[in-house]
Amino acid sequence: MVANAMSVLPTVCFFLLQLSGTKTVAQIISARSTGSLSLFPFLAMVINGFVWTSYGIIVHDWAIIFPNLTCFIFGVFYVSIFSYYTTQSVSCQLMSGAAFMLSVGLSVIVFDDNQQIIGYLACAIAVVFLSSPLAALGTVLKEKSTRSMPFLTSFTTWLNASAWFLFGYFVRSDAFIYIPNALGDCNPSFV
Repeated sequence: MVANAMSVLPTVCFFLLQLSGTKTVAQIISARSTGSLSLFPFLAMVINGFVWTSYGIIVHDWAIIFPNLTCFIFGVFYVSIFSYYTTQSVSCQLMSGAAFMLSVGLSVIVFDDNQQIIGYLACAIAVVFLSSPLAALGTVLKEKSTRSMPFLTSFTTWLNASAWFLFGYFVRSDAFIYIPNALGDCNPSFV
């Protein structure tokens, strides 16, 4: 029963994290501008969702595939809205993200030991994604306002990392899941 709860908890927490971006996107649409917000957290969401969905497919685990596929879909939606309303040049970032995902996709197809390759990539991407709320730290310090670093996003990031750590350690015994989430669990704790 505890293992079942630990298998569902990451999905619920990750979905809450994905939904936390809707408030920011609604503000972007309302203001018709991204202001000083960064594309980085949304782009990190797309890449994280793609890489972890790939890893879930390799290890045949729907508890990994489903929440990360929804992460990818939410991320694409958020990036689309951001790109539409921004005055910043984001084409280089978008092309870099697309090239990275293409490389991951080819790695899944080409390499025999793709679980190791994608696992290490997923670890790195998870730490980056879980640290992405800190991308606004410079703006927070400069403007002396936390408007660009919403508490809800920071809190759900911490909650999500905690849930995935428990799942990775106690249910899957998969270091590719629990190590980056243990590291990512520390990042929003400092916010």
